[in-house]
Amino acid sequence: MVVAGGGSARACACLRLRQLFLGRSEVILRAELGRQDFELRNPRFAVAQWSDFACAHFANVEWEADEASRVTRISGDVGSACL
Repeated sequence: MVVAGGGSARACACLRLRQLFLGRSEVILRAELGRQDFELRNPRFAVAQWSDFACAHFANVEWEADEASRVTRISGDVGSACL
């Protein structure tokens, strides 16, 4: 699920998240983010960080949910900083 790269990769990752989780229980989204090694920073914001030889990478996901805890909006970003 975590996609590193430029603007098109970011758009693709956000679209995939929407396809999988929009309208579903946020409990399911949280569980999947946990399986992908994301850390919940607050109830509706998660971050993943990893690195390789020359780069540090991040991905974050933020969402909103209705009264029934169904995901109504989801967005995210990915990026990296390299030597």
